[in-house]
Amino acid sequence: MIGLIDAAGRRSAFLVGHDWGAAVAWWLAEHHPERLGHMVVLNGPQGAVFRKHLLRSPSQWLRSAYILFLQIPKLPEAIARLRQWRLPNGA
Repeated sequence: MIGLIDAAGRRSAFLVGHDWGAAVAWWLAEHHPERLGHMVVLNGPQGAVFRKHLLRSPSQWLRSAYILFLQIPKLPEAIARLRQWRLPNGA
């Protein structure tokens, strides 16, 4: 994000983050707050809050397990290609 802000020739930016983009926004706010003018986060808890819930809630571990799948290099893309980019529910 810093590179994008710099490439736009700006000192700071307004940032909107949703889901995994929210995690990026929170990280940027924690590490480079001077580079944000304003920030909006949708559907993404702040990192410390998320870690707290992961440590205390087995059900949150289950709800977040898909993240591990997405970390396996090339596997999600390969499965998506095999399914001709259709969602698992057939949509």
